[in-house]
Amino acid sequence: MTYLVDSESDTVAPESDDDLIAALNAGIQKRRFEPLERLYDTDRPRLIETIIAMLDHSDIRVRGEAFGALMGNRSDISDILIRHLDSPSSNVRGFLLLVLANREDMNCIPKMTELTRDDDSMVRTYAKDSLEFLAARGAGCASSQDS
Repeated sequence: MTYLVDSESDTVAPESDDDLIAALNAGIQKRRFEPLERLYDTDRPRLIETIIAMLDHSDIRVRGEAFGALMGNRSDISDILIRHLDSPSSNVRGFLLLVLANREDMNCIPKMTELTRDDDSMVRTYAKDSLEFLAARGAGCASSQDS
């Protein structure tokens, strides 16, 4: 759970998803990414989905910060990440493949294999590279070289 500290009263209260999303959006406008740092361990689906959406932002710095937030997240967010591999955005699909591979998530192997036949060449490459990375880590999978 993420908390907001009221400096005037020193009380601690949980931040709502809406408050955190507003802080993220305000931070992006100002090129400040501190709100993302507070979410490194969140497992709240709406917040994770907001960060995932940032992977398709027009500003590469925003995409990089979102990627870092997902990579650094130690919570079990795999199901949310895997579900978004169906995103219409090739940026989202591609970056999530890399995040899942680096998290050594074996549950994503069937979806990674499917994405080796994606319409987007970047996604296909990331899917193949991710499968090879997991295979090298001992996952016992092999990439599809014949696609």
